[in-house]
Amino acid sequence: MQKKGARPERILCLTFDNSAVSALREKVMEQLSSLAAPHHNFAISTLNAFGFRLLREHFPSEHKPIIEQSRIWRLIKRLKDTLALSAEGQKRLDALPASLRYRFYSEFFGLLKNSLFDPRATAPQTFADFMLTNRSAEVFFQPGSTSEQKRFVIQAVLWMFKEYERLLQREQRIDFDDQKLRALKCLEASPNVLSLIQRQFDEVIVDEFQDVNELDFALVSLIAQKARLVITGDDDQAIYGFRGCTPRYIIELEKHLGRDVESFELKRNYRCPRNIVDHATRLIRHNKWRMHSQIRERPPGRIGLG
Repeated sequence: MQKKGARPERILCLTFDNSAVSALREKVMEQLSSLAAPHHNFAISTLNAFGFRLLREHFPSEHKPIIEQSRIWRLIKRLKDTLALSAEGQKRLDALPASLRYRFYSEFFGLLKNSLFDPRATAPQTFADFMLTNRSAEVFFQPGSTSEQKRFVIQAVLWMFKEYERLLQREQRIDFDDQKLRALKCLEASPNVLSLIQRQFDEVIVDEFQDVNELDFALVSLIAQKARLVITGDDDQAIYGFRGCTPRYIIELEKHLGRDVESFELKRNYRCPRNIVDHATRLIRHNKWRMHSQIRERPPGRIGLG
């Protein structure tokens, strides 16, 4: 990096889980040490942790402890109990499937946030359109539901989503996805802080880019607006669609990013032998929407990198 003019302290490396952070940090620090390059300020982080750091350093009123999952379920139970206290609320509650667990509501609220719905400012019609078209929302609507019953469902979920945020604020907590959502909203509302953050980095590197969702992409593209953005990923390994992740940002990067993109294809697989590569390739070719790549097996005697 430093040999080609990139200063390690001016690079931000982002990924999506702590194990990847540890592996990347170990490899990068080893490389920088061999180059006798400074590395104590090289930033490697999950996107959530980076958002949380932004809140701590620049938006302290939004920087709050992460609520425990069990506590989230208790809040959702309280919300459903509150719905039952009024006749109108009971109608909405009756329209919801009784079989849905509190965990599902928690995960669905996370999906909403990762789809750029802010409970503090959600347009009802946009929310309704999402509920009626998103596959993850189908379980809310019982077979043969009337238009009125669907309306009650949408009203109930929207009310719970907004009230969930109110309860979080009362508890002085944020949830896991708020680390990114609140960071994004704060940056969008604070041009001076945004400019400061953007000036810190000449290069932003994002690993496993096939697994980003709308919120991830919005936050990354905002941070990297004035920097070189380097992304790595494999659209054939996109497996987190149920969390709102999509490979469209890696397949159509130039379209979504709004600037020129230069691509490099890594064709050799260092992890699997030829028979595995051949079987996987035949299977994945059934996907109609993908980047067409020609993968070769690892060379004999080579050990793949995990």
